[in-house]
Amino acid sequence: MKYKLHVDIARDVDSWFDTSEYPKDHQSGIKSGVNKKVIVMFKDKACGKQIQEFIGLRSKLYSFKLADDEHKKCKVVKKNVVRKSITHDDYKKCLFTREEQLRKMNVIRSHMHDIYNTEEVNKVTLSADDDKRIIMED
Repeated sequence: MKYKLHVDIARDVDSWFDTSEYPKDHQSGIKSGVNKKVIVMFKDKACGKQIQEFIGLRSKLYSFKLADDEHKKCKVVKKNVVRKSITHDDYKKCLFTREEQLRKMNVIRSHMHDIYNTEEVNKVTLSADDDKRIIMED
């Protein structure tokens, strides 16, 4: 089944898109392996699959749900914290309630190249307050 997006981008794949992660037998017929690691090309993070739900809280802080998987991006904390303790529903809760969410993580501190013991830090991981964009009333 071809989705509208695939129909729209099919003619411009060679000049605008990186399809290096698309499967060879993708149902849309779009060529795979085009423009691999070429900068300034658009890349489909879902690898040709249909996104069912997307939550974007701010820059580099988003989550999207596919039929069988969910992908999360949270730049402020370590990847294993995002993978183990943050869910797509946490992003949704943060968006609709506007409450910040905190997560604990262990870090190794250093000062002037002297390494200290590990510390447990409680960081704000999810926040819907985007200071770079404003939603107008109209």
